[in-house]
Amino acid sequence: MISLTFYRKEDSSTISRDITLKAFSEFRLTLDADLINFLKDDGWVTIKSNNPYIQGFYFIFHSSGSVAGDHFF
Repeated sequence: MISLTFYRKEDSSTISRDITLKAFSEFRLTLDADLINFLKDDGWVTIKSNNPYIQGFYFIFHSSGSVAGDHFF
């Protein structure tokens, strides 16, 4: 199981979601209406798993044309 905890910039409130992945599968996180309403502006996520093989990547595409990205293991 993978636990996602979302934090928003303005206070200490959080929303948590749990997901389960099958072997060799992926999960693409998108901001649904609930997350957009919760975050309001900026925020971040922590991801916790008991599986040592989980990898993650993210990209941010800015309207200026710049692209940022990072990864985690």
